[in-house]
Amino acid sequence: MVNRQKLIVGMAIVLVAINLVLVGFIFFGHRKPLPGEGPKKLIIEKLSLDESQIVSYEKLISWHRAEMKRTNDEMFLLKKELYRSLSSDDNADRDSLMELIGQKQIETERVNLKHFEEVRLLCRDDQRVLFDQLTLEIANLFQPLQGKE
Repeated sequence: MVNRQKLIVGMAIVLVAINLVLVGFIFFGHRKPLPGEGPKKLIIEKLSLDESQIVSYEKLISWHRAEMKRTNDEMFLLKKELYRSLSSDDNADRDSLMELIGQKQIETERVNLKHFEEVRLLCRDDQRVLFDQLTLEIANLFQPLQGKE
């Protein structure tokens, strides 16, 4: 019972943190990268991908974007249902909804990791050294462009 409570509290903290990030994103705004800017261009340049690798990388990007849209859409629906539950006194489903949202967040991170594992497989041996160096920067590549305008 104590472990379940810790899990619920932990998930609630994660959800609050995610919501704070989303509110900050909305409040501070975000400009979309211009064509040719952003993580795609940086990764192509840092890894010195050749033309055939770029074609394969663009296919990986398409898959990644579709999977991220799917998981984000599913998470949005779960959050919508969670917050709808606030209008009733019956909160029996809230814990299970929060668990499902947490599972979707885990799935999102699995999609991200798989994407970068696939990018690494595209690399030649000499490029894998560059990729391994790039892994130190990957988390920062997808942060909102705050204060960089």
